[in-house]
Amino acid sequence: TDLSGLPAVTCEEYAALQRDISFILVSAGILVLLLSVFWLRSFKLALLVFVPMGLGLLFSTALTALFIDHLTMLASGFTAILFGMGVDYGIYVLSRLAEEYQFSHGDYERAKYLALTSTGKAIIFTASTLLFSVIFFAFASFKFQAEMAILLGFLLIANMVGALAVL
Repeated sequence: TDLSGLPAVTCEEYAALQRDISFILVSAGILVLLLSVFWLRSFKLALLVFVPMGLGLLFSTALTALFIDHLTMLASGFTAILFGMGVDYGIYVLSRLAEEYQFSHGDYERAKYLALTSTGKAIIFTASTLLFSVIFFAFASFKFQAEMAILLGFLLIANMVGALAVL
């Protein structure tokens, strides 16, 4: 059976979103990687940024599937934005780690300790303030706002834990 009217438009929009989301994520990933290489001046460190972010996205996706079931088309379109936000804490920790490693004359354990003690509180504070500022949208009657608040909340927590524990 062929669809017409609003159901046909909805199906076409959903199919276009499915096609485009892969392109958007790959493009965003490549751009974030290139910017990370430029900023951190190391391809290996830039790849390390993706470890907590990848774990954060995996964790967020699992929790989203568990609690939300599926995202609206509008919320799905913001995946690249969340992808970009996901590298924030990793870049912050790795930047400090690289600086402390240089100042510690190659003592990795000391550099890691100094980097995490100087960034840990700031990352926890930043994640908490962001989480508290968006969490109330989870109770919004507009489904897009509620989904984005839940997804962003999951991602913020997962990326914070990932950056502090994995790196």
